[in-house]
Amino acid sequence: RSRRSAPFRLPTSVRTLAYAAGIIDGEGSIFYVQPRPPRGTRCPYTMPTVGVAVQMSDPKVVRWLQAEFGGPFYVVKHKPRAMPPSGRPVTSNRQLYYWRLVSGKAADFLGLLLPYLITKKPQAEVALAIRGVLEFKSRKMTVNDLRAVTPLGKRLKVLNRSGTQYP
Repeated sequence: RSRRSAPFRLPTSVRTLAYAAGIIDGEGSIFYVQPRPPRGTRCPYTMPTVGVAVQMSDPKVVRWLQAEFGGPFYVVKHKPRAMPPSGRPVTSNRQLYYWRLVSGKAADFLGLLLPYLITKKPQAEVALAIRGVLEFKSRKMTVNDLRAVTPLGKRLKVLNRSGTQYP
């Protein structure tokens, strides 16, 4: 897996933002991660984060996202997940191209795209609410922070499940 990163930027062109929103609606993922604290640490609550990512088999659009918004660009070898009905493993040399933003950068990005998102708009709104709770926090979370963020994180995971109907 190789990685190249570019400085974060926020374009304001309506055309750029609308196109990026279409990519996120169709191929993107908006996610929440609640990391586990490292073993042996006293702090039971580590800082959760939100992010947005796109993974595609063609690098053109993924490279465009990196060029326009910055962030890392990864090249990942495709690995088959399930045994096909034939019972013989499928070998594939196909590469996948992956781009992402996390934390405040993801929130800034989603905030700009929000008016243009359709399918992923509910996920973006929840991700922005999570980021709103965490925005001015240090690396340590309180019990109250965790109580505020946990239901939002669960809501985002429910919205991301395949087949979920949006209100």
